[in-house]
Amino acid sequence: MTFSSSIIDPSSENNGITHARINALQSAAIVSGLVRMEDKVTKRLTLWVHQSGVFLMQALMRRARHHQGHRIARQMLDLDESLLQDLGLSRADVRLVLKTRSPLDPTTRLRILSVERRAVQHADQKRRNAYLRALLPCPFNLSGQQGKSGATMPTPTH
Repeated sequence: MTFSSSIIDPSSENNGITHARINALQSAAIVSGLVRMEDKVTKRLTLWVHQSGVFLMQALMRRARHHQGHRIARQMLDLDESLLQDLGLSRADVRLVLKTRSPLDPTTRLRILSVERRAVQHADQKRRNAYLRALLPCPFNLSGQQGKSGATMPTPTH
């Protein structure tokens, strides 16, 4: 069985159309190739839709976490100043985080500020203690005596 097909050929005298005859085997090969190409396109489209869905879901989850962080930070404004100070924060820190547009979640930013402030306070305290130790003579004999548990206990020098 043969089929007639039209192929566009601009050099042809019949309005640029050349007729060619193909047999059933050639036709099946063409159709098979088109089906394979359609399968590839379908797979790519499916993969693209899946990746787009994953991307959209991740974006929605990031937005939801960001919104939840803002809500928690706004609730922190209701806390007492001493509670905020125990956390290593001030009311100004919370307001600052709420006003700035940062890609970080507001609670993450507050946690970073708190850790930074505590690290600075700890370093200041160590520096002050070292300064005081240098100024004040130690009233204890640091060579000490051994206690029952074997631990060294300082003894007064007076």
